Amino acid sequence: MSDNRKPAVGYVRMSTDQQQDSPARQRQDIQALAQRQGFRLIRWYEDHGLSGTESSKHREFQKLLTDAKAGTFQAVLLSEQSRMSREDIFDAMQHWRLFRDAGVSIITCQRGELKFDNLGGLLTAIVDQYGAREESIRLADRVVSGKRLAIRQGERQGGTLFGYDREILDEASRVVRRVCGTEKFRKPLGWSSRLVPALDSKAVEAVRFIFDSIGDDLSYGSVARELNRRGCTTLAGKRFNGTVVRRIVTNPTYAGEVVLGRKRRGRFRSLHDDGGITQENVHEPLVSRQVFAWAQDVVQRRYHTPQATTPGRYLLTGLV
Repeated sequence: MSDNRKPAVGYVRMSTDQQQDSPARQRQDIQALAQRQGFRLIRWYEDHGLSGTESSKHREFQKLLTDAKAGTFQAVLLSEQSRMSREDIFDAMQHWRLFRDAGVSIITCQRGELKFDNLGGLLTAIVDQYGAREESIRLADRVVSGKRLAIRQGERQGGTLFGYDREILDEASRVVRRVCGTEKFRKPLGWSSRLVPALDSKAVEAVRFIFDSIGDDLSYGSVARELNRRGCTTLAGKRFNGTVVRRIVTNPTYAGEVVLGRKRRGRFRSLHDDGGITQENVHEPLVSRQVFAWAQDVVQRRYHTPQATTPGRYLLTGLV
């Protein structure tokens, strides 16, 4: 028995890994919408853990745009307009035009079909798009503010770090478990973590050896070779190299500090915009501040010292 319902596709996007239930909820809403509107869902496109502010980085959405031109479906179904994009209105309009020219309708559970053939429908889509973008800006402000507070309270920002384990704390700041090395653990909402010296004493000693050796002016490569000779490996289980050694020795986390915002990150708001943030004595250091400063002096001297050319490197070296 043939299915005469109009073919459509569903698009699902969630912004962060904290929204574990979001894809399932969106799919459920879209399936109900398809049934009400008389559509047959022939495919799903899903982008997980991606912000809606840069659709050019969404692989599935870009594939959706390409497939829309082929004319194999008549509509794209969304739980709400912001799931497609939280971009600037003019960027969003480019997507709307592509779907319109391909004869593909955009239908949301929130508003129904986006109507671009009349002024009222177009204005409604524009207002909703503007609101979605403004909400992203407000969310970015809240995220930055939350990071500042978390840092001041000693909470870990980021993942694992060589030489450290993580203590996981519940809502009452009680330690509930210790996460070692590259062990995976997803914190429930409201829980936090902090760094503590690793139970792996070999890793802790390796960190201290790195700082002492660089402070004594050994090269990054020499330090890496010695660590490899001792059988030390990185968190990923790989051999050390000069780049890894330099990354460790320039990280103030090992001196008990948290420094964020040295580079601008984030499309709307960043800790960098306010000059960054430095918080001392956040967790137990693996090296003293004096040892860290000593190593940084060496790093800076190497960075600013011009490298001499290798003797005999060129054909006429020594002749002219």
